[in-house]
Amino acid sequence: MIKNAIEAIESKGEVVISEQIKEKYIKINIMDNGKGMSEDELNRLGTPFYSTKTQGTGIGTTVCFNIVHHLNGKIKIKSKVNKGTTFSIYLPIVSK
Repeated sequence: MIKNAIEAIESKGEVVISEQIKEKYIKINIMDNGKGMSEDELNRLGTPFYSTKTQGTGIGTTVCFNIVHHLNGKIKIKSKVNKGTTFSIYLPIVSK
């Protein structure tokens, strides 16, 4: 997801990674000010073999979604065309 954010900003821009504790989850934000995605692109994101990049396979994002799901986490995505995208990854905090 970080690699995708870097590629979305093309030659200029910024990727910001932050974290915070939210109740029983750690929230990791990956935010870029790149080209953003349309509603249709957002709806198809995570589908095998779907990519918004000309050289992309769509497998990397699908694998990321599956890993987070198997860890009982969730991903929320906010995006605006020509403004950027934020992936918020919520992973449960497990106490031992």
